[in-house]
Amino acid sequence: MRSIRFDISLVLCLFALLAFPSLAQSPAHFFIGEKELENVEVYSLLETKEGKLYASTNTGVYVYRSGHFEPIASNQQAANRSLFGLVENSDGSIFCHNLGGQIFKIKDAFITLYCTVPEEYITNRIQLFCQDGDLFYFSKGSCLRITDENTFTRVVDTASNDVLGWELSRLIDGRVLISNRQRTGYLEIENGVGQLKEYRNSSGDSAYVMSRSFFYLNDELAILEPYGIYTANGDSKKSLSNDYKNRMFPASKNEVWGLKTSSGLNIFTSKNGEIQVSETYFENYFISAFSASSTGTIYLGTFGSGIIVIPNANMIDHPFGDRLKKIRDFSVTKDNRVFYSQMGNGIMLYDGKTRTIQNEQTHFYNSIFWNEGFDFKTNDEFKGLTYDNYNPTPKEVTLPTLNDVFVVDRNTILLATSKGLFRMGANTFMPQLKWLNFENADHVFNLQESRSRTQAITADTLQKIIYFSDFNGTFSIGKDGVKRELLFKNEKIRCEDILFYDQYLWCATLDNGVLVFDDGKMIKQYTFSSTSNTDRIRQLAIRDNMLYVLSENMVKCMNLISGDIHRIGIAEGAIGGVNKFDLSDDRMWLLIENANILSLDLQQLTQKKNEIHVYLDSIVVADKTIKQSGNHRFSYNQNDFIFYVDHRNPALGEAVRIQYRIKGFENEWNTKAAGTGMIEYKYLPPGNYTFEVFADYYGARSEVKSFAFEIKQPYWLTSWFIIMVGISIIFIFTLILRYRIKILKRREREEMIKKELKSNFVEAELRALRSQMNPHFIFNSLHSIQSLILNSEIESSYDYLVLFSKLVRNVLTYSNEEFIPITSELEFLEVYLKLEKLRFEDDFNFTIELEGEDDVLVPSLIVQPFVENALLHGLHHKTEDKMLSVKFIVEYDHVKCIVEDNGIGRKAAQEIKERQGGGHESFAIKAIRKRLNMYKSQMSGNPGFTITDLVDSDGACGTRVEIILPQKSIF
Repeated sequence: MRSIRFDISLVLCLFALLAFPSLAQSPAHFFIGEKELENVEVYSLLETKEGKLYASTNTGVYVYRSGHFEPIASNQQAANRSLFGLVENSDGSIFCHNLGGQIFKIKDAFITLYCTVPEEYITNRIQLFCQDGDLFYFSKGSCLRITDENTFTRVVDTASNDVLGWELSRLIDGRVLISNRQRTGYLEIENGVGQLKEYRNSSGDSAYVMSRSFFYLNDELAILEPYGIYTANGDSKKSLSNDYKNRMFPASKNEVWGLKTSSGLNIFTSKNGEIQVSETYFENYFISAFSASSTGTIYLGTFGSGIIVIPNANMIDHPFGDRLKKIRDFSVTKDNRVFYSQMGNGIMLYDGKTRTIQNEQTHFYNSIFWNEGFDFKTNDEFKGLTYDNYNPTPKEVTLPTLNDVFVVDRNTILLATSKGLFRMGANTFMPQLKWLNFENADHVFNLQESRSRTQAITADTLQKIIYFSDFNGTFSIGKDGVKRELLFKNEKIRCEDILFYDQYLWCATLDNGVLVFDDGKMIKQYTFSSTSNTDRIRQLAIRDNMLYVLSENMVKCMNLISGDIHRIGIAEGAIGGVNKFDLSDDRMWLLIENANILSLDLQQLTQKKNEIHVYLDSIVVADKTIKQSGNHRFSYNQNDFIFYVDHRNPALGEAVRIQYRIKGFENEWNTKAAGTGMIEYKYLPPGNYTFEVFADYYGARSEVKSFAFEIKQPYWLTSWFIIMVGISIIFIFTLILRYRIKILKRREREEMIKKELKSNFVEAELRALRSQMNPHFIFNSLHSIQSLILNSEIESSYDYLVLFSKLVRNVLTYSNEEFIPITSELEFLEVYLKLEKLRFEDDFNFTIELEGEDDVLVPSLIVQPFVENALLHGLHHKTEDKMLSVKFIVEYDHVKCIVEDNGIGRKAAQEIKERQGGGHESFAIKAIRKRLNMYKSQMSGNPGFTITDLVDSDGACGTRVEIILPQKSIF
């Protein structure tokens, strides 16, 4: 990069300059730093390899960041001091100096003292430059290499060094030239190596040149002398006033900018071997510093007015009078004369100077048109000029507002107006259409088919087809006079401009870009929008296979062969939104913000190549700036991030949009203006992220810069902590569970022991009860046999003994078993009742029934005592028809047994027992009750029994006993 030095000797001779807006034309430009650098003297400018713009001033060094200048902090030696000569070496280090011989280095946004020059080399003319990674110091005829801090070596030997002059020139290729005092040659320093060279004339003899500055124009070395420009052999090239000294700065190989010692500047170029000097630009400003970027943007320093930014030196801003008055429209001739309508001034002409063509009195002239081939009869001097709401001669006719004009031939034109289509001139173009005579004018006709507000018009003069667009759509009218609508995807097309070129209709639509039609059918679509929003084209023109459109407030030029698109926006010199453009033979003219009119050589449209970059200047995490290199892991509470980003190109201005996102946190890109360089994220959750950012200039994108980082989980959410907690919980739970299991097992063992003891106890009691019951059965049976023998009933006693033996055998068997099959219980009761029937003889009958399945077990010897009681107490005292029924009903979890007799009833039986000295409950019933209660604590079914007295109209008629027996399945 190149920087400039301000000649300190000029400080003493400068005077205050009035900063009135200049009416002289100049390269299109704008200012930056007007507020921050107000009343500040800029001494040097430097755009670094990384795109940062620095300015050294009388109050220190400033850097341009995110749309404004910020002062760089410094140590005490440089604080608020005048600093000069900004330079950058190959590794990106930046140096500057003061007038006391101190050289400073700028690193990490801080200025520190680098070294101090020996006193014998200090003068009021100090210059720094860098080559081959080294820093060089030139002053008082001495050129020194600074090899280390406070270490200086001469570039040439002492004898040769004494002859060096006072002036140093830096060429576009990086070489440095220093003239000698004898004016016979110069020292050339390239890649850090110095070589003395002599001036030679065309004959090869030594030449005498009074050099002030060297520069190249078209590879030819030129030398600035006090009164002109010469070649190295002494030939005169251009006579000049003594107004530049050594303030000549190369912008390119064929362009040098000369900053005048008073005010303003000139641009020097070479064409066909002749040096050409531009007019003086910026005459109202003292230009104190110069820097040219790699993309061609020029930066000019001033005293007190900030920095002038020239995005494109080829874009010329023309002085069109009072810029406070709005320019409504303009039109350009082939030879670059500009007609324009201006509020308060009327119709104006600019052809190097400005003059009025038509005064504005009661009417505002909105539209203006120029065509070389037609006499609009608007202005006798400029026959090809017309504008809206005029009175064409010879008839007094006032047309509606003009929106577009199409010239058919020298005799006929078509007009698109606020009240439809009109034809002016001879009645030769499509006379078959229904053109209506307009009032009394014999040469103005209104087309009856289209009388609505019409925006644009063109025609195919060969096929005799008119094309026009109004608020209802875009239409054609052919020879047959039929109006046909043009559609795009079966939708209406609204156009702001249309033209017929190369046998095709080209339409500038409101939302679909440029559509191309052939014979009413759409064959091509060109899109220009840099976003997915509506692609609105406000104007179009075609010339030499170049399509020019007005889109997104800029002109876009498409090569119809290659498809390449070049933009003419703020970065290309159009220093504002473009309202309209027009083409002359060799220039493009632009109306900017209805205030300025700029022009650019058509041959230079694509010369300005803008480089779009984005820089991640710094990152602040939890209020601390971090380094961007290395791995980045942050704790969970370091989750507030601020990213400072910048595109660093003042020429792009606010047209740049910054797109950014944090991948892993969001998917969509966010957008913000380039002037706000701070991007903040608060309270990011833990996770792995990548911050991504790029700059966008109307669809042209920079590279994506990224920063990967991780926010760690809080320790209580980390896997190791969760695992440890999990293991601890499992361990504690295991201990508790083992303890609990141990307790439960102990309790279970105790319960089992208790149950076992209880079961053994119950079993022992049951066995005891059964053992007590067996003698009872035997006693009753023997009593019955005794009665039979005493009564001499031998046969009956024999049968009874057989049944008795069977009964005794069953009793002995069943008394050792807790549960027996229900069929065995039925069999046992049947044997028992048969024995009793022998005793009761024929007046006793019984029945035994089973309802349900017979594959169950029931407690043994429980029902028999109830049957015995029924016989003994109920039926024994009955005189006749003694009946006993026993019924077993098998249910879900128990067996119900019903013993019913038709005896005398319990009351009568109790009275008899009391008379006989009894009255207590029988031993068997007590045993059964106790036995069933024991089963109730062990088994389901609610074992027990109930006794019910049966009565009828005559009184007691029997007794019913319902016994609930627990059951078990045989299987």
